Amino acid sequence: MELYNITDGFDHLAVHRRLNYFHHFILKGWMDKEKKVIEYSSCFLCSVTGVGEVVERSFHEEEMIRSIKEGNLYVIKGPNYPKTEEEKTNATQRYLERLGEKSYGLAYNNCEHLVSYIMKGIPNSEQIKEAGIWRMFIVDVLQTLLIDFKKNILIVGSYLLSKSVFVLTEKAIELTSTVIAMPLLLEYRSSIFRESTTFFVLGALDGSFGAMKLIDLNYLKGKNHISEEDYKLETKKTFYESLARGGTGVIGEVVCPIPGVGYTVGSMIGNIGGRFLGSASFASLCPFCETKHD
Repeated sequence: MELYNITDGFDHLAVHRRLNYFHHFILKGWMDKEKKVIEYSSCFLCSVTGVGEVVERSFHEEEMIRSIKEGNLYVIKGPNYPKTEEEKTNATQRYLERLGEKSYGLAYNNCEHLVSYIMKGIPNSEQIKEAGIWRMFIVDVLQTLLIDFKKNILIVGSYLLSKSVFVLTEKAIELTSTVIAMPLLLEYRSSIFRESTTFFVLGALDGSFGAMKLIDLNYLKGKNHISEEDYKLETKKTFYESLARGGTGVIGEVVCPIPGVGYTVGSMIGNIGGRFLGSASFASLCPFCETKHD
């Protein structure tokens, strides 16, 4: 096959997937007995347990042959890709530096960003750069539903746990007010306690996860694992999504009588909307016509 002649042991490959995107990875040791694939592995389970991970896995020749026959496999040759043994050694060091990383992000730290960093030392994704604002909207929807899913589950789980504590506290206040004959305690409980604690706990949880996202972005920036432009854009998106998610989440919790369900749905809608507004404001584009207006 032609592929055997154009690969040299450390190559950038891409597979075209059904949703009209490319999954990028590095094939190491094509002519060796032990063939390895270096990639950012992400799936629904990863979104719950670790949000993707940079892995090196064994490669089965059958999956490559199947992709070749289907016409979905591409070998990408870049002008600045490693050619000499020294350059390949440096690329390997960059790969080892990323091995085990769990900071996957569809818009700013995906499989193409990883391969670009390993091969050139510069994180870049042409798919993201060439996507218009509405394609990026789809990316942000998937980011919210798949990658940020774990965050929403943890927030809701923590909230429901704290809410059970609040219910016990209310019962304690009721019992105390009955025993010591202080009806003012009951008035306090019914008028202030539940509403104030709901807003406080949800706000604190949402703010803490926003802060964790910013810490992770700063870590990636410090390691040069994310470009300056992507860092600024994602920081802005994080700010917008935190504000929108907190507001719509609380509204959803108030409107929906089922504990946790209203917040989950509302916060995810706010998360998507906040990221969309962040993208539009960063590019100074009108979200409807994708042009700049003075």
